[in-house]
Amino acid sequence: MRWLLAALSACVLAVGSVLPAVARPEPLPATVASAPAASWVPLLWEVRGQGQARVLLLGSIHLLEPADYPLPAEVQQAYAQADRVVFELAPEQMLSAELAQAMLRAAARRSGRLQDDLSPAQWQRLLQWAQQRQMPVERLQLLKPWFAALTISLQEMAAAGLQAELGLDRHLMQRARADGKSVLGLEDGLAQIALFEAMGHAEQQQMLAEALDEADSNGARSQRLLQAWRSGEPAAFWAQAGEPLKKDYPALYQSINVQRNTAWLAQLPQWLQDGHGTTLVVVGALHLVGSDGLVQRLQSQGYKVQRLCRAGACPNEQRRRSRR
Repeated sequence: MRWLLAALSACVLAVGSVLPAVARPEPLPATVASAPAASWVPLLWEVRGQGQARVLLLGSIHLLEPADYPLPAEVQQAYAQADRVVFELAPEQMLSAELAQAMLRAAARRSGRLQDDLSPAQWQRLLQWAQQRQMPVERLQLLKPWFAALTISLQEMAAAGLQAELGLDRHLMQRARADGKSVLGLEDGLAQIALFEAMGHAEQQQMLAEALDEADSNGARSQRLLQAWRSGEPAAFWAQAGEPLKKDYPALYQSINVQRNTAWLAQLPQWLQDGHGTTLVVVGALHLVGSDGLVQRLQSQGYKVQRLCRAGACPNEQRRRSRR
C-alpha cells in the first residue's frame, strides 16, 4: 500500500510504534553542516490571496531514509520564513502514546481469529510472510484485516530502510517545537483511525492482499513512489500514489483524500488574512496533487498559486501547471 507513505501520518506513526523492534536510526539533527543538502525536489507551492499573507504548501512523505537529509534549500527557506507550521495533526497528539493505544483498540478483534476472515490461500501467504519476518502468528490472529495489512506494509518499509522517525512531517514538527514556533494541527488523529474502521470486509481483504503483493515485490512499488516524490513531478507522483488508491479503493479514496481536503480547504483562508505572515502547511503529498488536490482546488477558488523551486530544479511541466 504505497499510498500509505503519503496519506495518513497518524496511522504510520501509531502502527510503527507497536511493530516488533527493527533497526532504528538515531534522530537527525536539524542541520548537518558537513553534509550537502539532499537532491530531491520538493513539492512546494506558495498560495496568496488579496493581501500580503501567504501559505506555503509542502508535500510530505511519512517515512524517509537518511539520504533524504539535510533538507533541500527550498524547504529550509520555507521553514525559516514560517511564522507558524501546520501539520495534519497537532504535535501533542501525533507524538502521543494515547494515539497508538487508540489504534490498537480499534484494531483488536472482538471475536474470532484473523484466519477466519481469510481464504486458505491468503492465510498461507500470511503465514509465510510472518515466518520470514519472525512475526508471531498469535499476534496477527488477534487483529482485524486492515490492521494486519498496515502492519505488513510498515514492517516491509522499515526493513527496506524507511523510517517514520525520518518522515518529513515528523522531522519538521520536532524542529518547530525545539525552535519555539507555533505548531498547529488540521484534524484529529481519531478521525484517521475511523477511516479504516469504516472499511467493509471485502475492502479489508483486498487491502491485505495488496500488502502481501507489496511484500513479494521487495518494496519495488514503494520505491517507485519515493522516486516520483523525489523527482518533484506531481503528475508522476499522482500516477504512483493517487491513481491506484482511486481505482482500487474508491470509497477509501473519497474519505482519505477528497473529504479531508475539503475540510482543510475551509481552514486555509484564516492564514491568508493580512497580519498572519507566512504559514507553512505540511501534509501528505497525496493531498496536494491531482484534480482533487489542494493546489488545483485553491486555484479554482481564485487564489494565486505558484510552484517554488530552486533555479533549474522545477520540472517544466509543473511550472506550466502552477501558472494555470
